[in-house]
Formats: sequence, structure tokens, C-alpha cells
Amino acid sequence: MSADSLPCPTPSAADGPIHHLDHLAWPLSARGVINPDLHLTPLIAQALGLPEQRIAGYRISHRSLDARQRQPCLRYRLEVVEGPGPGGRLPCVLLGEQHPLYQLEPQSNHPRSALIVGSGPAGLMAGLLLALHGCRPLIIDRGRPVGQRAADIAALEQGGHCDPDSNYRYGAGGAGTFSDGKLYSSVRDIRARFVTEALVAAGAPQHILYHHEPHIGSDILPTMVSRLQQRIISLGGAFLWQQRVVAVDLDQPQAPAVVLADGRRLDAPCLILATGHGDRDLLRHLVAAGLEYSPKPYQIGCRIEHPQTLIDRCRLHDPRLRHQAGAAFYRLSVRPGADHPGAASFCMCPGGSIIPAATADGHLCTNGMSRYRRAGTWANAALICTQPATGLAALDRLDALEQQAWAAGGGGHRAPAQSAPAFLVGRRDPDCPPGSYPCGMRPARLDHLLDDHTRRALAAAIRRGERLMPGYLAQGLLVGLETGISSPLRFVRQPVSLSSSVPGVYLAGEGAGQAGGIMSAAIDGLRVAEAILTATPT
Repeated sequence: MSADSLPCPTPSAADGPIHHLDHLAWPLSARGVINPDLHLTPLIAQALGLPEQRIAGYRISHRSLDARQRQPCLRYRLEVVEGPGPGGRLPCVLLGEQHPLYQLEPQSNHPRSALIVGSGPAGLMAGLLLALHGCRPLIIDRGRPVGQRAADIAALEQGGHCDPDSNYRYGAGGAGTFSDGKLYSSVRDIRARFVTEALVAAGAPQHILYHHEPHIGSDILPTMVSRLQQRIISLGGAFLWQQRVVAVDLDQPQAPAVVLADGRRLDAPCLILATGHGDRDLLRHLVAAGLEYSPKPYQIGCRIEHPQTLIDRCRLHDPRLRHQAGAAFYRLSVRPGADHPGAASFCMCPGGSIIPAATADGHLCTNGMSRYRRAGTWANAALICTQPATGLAALDRLDALEQQAWAAGGGGHRAPAQSAPAFLVGRRDPDCPPGSYPCGMRPARLDHLLDDHTRRALAAAIRRGERLMPGYLAQGLLVGLETGISSPLRFVRQPVSLSSSVPGVYLAGEGAGQAGGIMSAAIDGLRVAEAILTATPT
């Protein structure tokens, strides 16, 4: 059974006929209730032409914000049960063991154990699916468990050094653990439901099952990662922390092995590499070891930060609507023009913070995060420009850019910063305005760190942001360089088995060049695990 095309089943009515509403609009109001999801009965009754007492309950299948008009609204798709009842919101229907991935029919001689390198979204989801079907995964990670990792990050932000094995990128849950936890994805795949239900079972709020742009928040993600880890262990899996892979031995056909930094060798009847794209040394080694790959385009840019009140005013028209709609977000996209390349916003974090995302002292790069409530003072996003595919040379370029950014910030993980007006005219600011970055900022010429191709693209994005959101230019502050967006390498995978060019070795997620975010990486990990379980031996 394949999970590629099976639809999500519609729940049956318990008390009466079910009505489907596809376009119910809730106009936002400064004096409205805090959570409209719980108060839709009057609008539903009006839309269906029924008395309110005939609404037994409703279930939300989709919710999105529509801010295109002067009066923003929330738009809902609903399943409404008619009949006597309280008329309130019903719990989401969980597929649980009815999900197609639970119903797989594994080959009788599928691997009984697997070695997974990396505990990010791809590694965790691959491990969970394998464990559910009796294949006991051993997941190893160069970083530390959540609690120790949080302490290492706190020490970094308080002026300490960056632990090269435990930081915002490396450790339990990967780079997504201490991020906004965005689950947005353009991928339409039933496996996404498996991911969100696994996260809900681990403690995520149920609204991630129906929000158009769900997020979780860095304050609750660590707990969820720990619970996913415990679930895999309860199914027969195991974890090894602080074990850095320095080499992959491919000399024995069908029996790959990894070599750890302490010299130990771990044999693997089935090896999944789900390390993310931040471990550039390992990526270089995999290429040198003979795994086939192709160069792919990648992205470079800067974080840009604004007061969240500005974004709320521009997107919601009335900042007081934030209590109903949540902190406002935005997207920017600039098509290539005669005088500039294309650019786009990426990983927008409303009410969040800019964070130090380098993996070693001497390097500096930025990322964004926010907590569940997104209640912070600042909004930040990456403005990025796609770079030509250059393969391994791109890894060297990214390293060099991070070193230059470190020098421009003056060391100590201080970030070089430049106001948006200064960026456009090419000058250094006399000082840095306030912002969210925890390690301090230093005025610098970010426009000098970027090549002309990227600088012109970001300038065009800032100008478009000003046209769409007046104040975007005057109040914008660019902070650091964004160099950890996507991999410049895509490793070859076989069409059906999804193995790499070496049988028995699988690459999954962002490090494989097959994903770009939490959800797409998690889905890719599931696809690889599914292929391992169901592949017909040759």
C-alpha cells in the first residue's frame, strides 16, 4: 500500500447529517473574542439557515487569514453536524492507525535494524516509522539531548563560546527544535498528516492540524522532541548522543559502516544519513567517498527586522486585531527585473527573535525563532537570493562568508548590522538601533559582504516591501548573513528504492538536497523509511 495518493477520509456523522461549509468568514474585530474558533455557531447557523439549537457541533478542517481587504477576516472550512447538542467545536478527527503509513505491508525480509545519522525532522520521522513496523533504529547525533543543548545555547547567548557539537543547528531535533517550528510546506502529501498527528501526540496544539500556516514555537518544541524520542525508544529504538560521524565506509557492498570521531566503527545493515546541510565537512566526505550528486541552486541573504507593530498595522490595518488573528506575518517576492535578480522573504518570524546560528567560533550566520504566543516586540524574516549551482565550491563560499561576517561583527558572535536605508545607499550607520539579537550588534557594511548579484536582489526586495508596507524601509534593520537556507548539493537517489548511488545507503531531508524546512524534511524521512520497508529485494 502506498501513501502517495490516498485521501484523508471524511469523518462520519455521529448525531445527524453533516453539512460542509467551505467559505465561512469571521470578520476580525478589535473588541471580539480572543479565540474565534470556539464561537462559530451563530455564523454557521446563519450560513445554513438553521436555528442555533440545531447545530450539534462543528469541526474545523482549515483556517486561514484573509487580509486582502480593509476588513481582514478569518476564513474557515468546516464540517457541521446537524442535530440537538451543545453546538460547540468538536475535536479534530485523528487518523491514527487508519493512516496509510500504519497500514503498510512491509516485505518479510526488510531490515530488522537501521542506523540513522541525525535526529532532525527527517531522522526522527524515519526512525518513528521504522520502529512502528518492527525495525529497531539506532539514531545517533553529534549533539546533545534537549536539556543539555538548551544550556549550551544559553551560555552562547550570554557571551560564551559556540560548542561545535551543541548549538542552534546540532543536537536533539536538529535546527528546528529552537526555531519557530513552522510547518508550512508547498508539498501536498498524506504523510504530512502523519507528521502533524505525531506532533500532536507529543504535545503540540491541535490547531496545527487545520491552520493554513501552523507553527509550534521554540518554547514547546523541545518538550515535543523529547516525547518523540521516548516514543521511538518505547517501540524498540535507541539513541546515542555526542557521537560525531567523520567518515562513511562504503567498501563492503550492502554493508556500509560509519566511523565516529573517537575511532569507533558502527556497522549498519541499513544506513540513513539525515544530517541536515549544516555539516559541510561530512557532505564533502560523502562526495569524496563516491556518493553521486549534482550541484543545485542555493540561497544567500540577510535577516531583516522591524517592530511587530509596524507589520501588524500594515497587514491587519488595525494592530488591535492581533488578539484575534495573532501576530501578523508577511511574504515578499520580487521577480527578476532588468536591473535586479529575483528575491524573496523566507522563514518569517512574527513576534520573534534573530538568533546566532553558526556552528563554531570564527563563523557567524543568523536565523529566526519565535515562541508559541509570538508575543515579542520584533518581527524578522530572511531576505534571500538564489545563487547559481556550483557544487562543492558553494560550501567553501558559505564558509568564507560566515568568516567575513564574524570579522565584520568584531567577534564574540556579535552580528554586523546595517539599517535598510543605509544598505540602499551604501553607507555605514553611526550606531545600531535596538533589536532582538541576543549577542550584540555592530554597525557594518553588509552591502560590502554581499556580491552585486545578491545586493541588488535584496535592495529590490526592500523597495517592494516599502511599497506594500509603508515604513518597511525606514524602520528596517538588516542583521548578519543568512547562509544556512538550503544545500548546494543534491545526492542521487534511485527512483523506486530511494537508495543513494551506493545500495544500502540512503540520504534524507535537507542534507540530501531533497527538502527545505521542517515539514518537507519530515515527509522525506518518511518516504525513505517507507521505501526501505516495502522495497522488493533485487
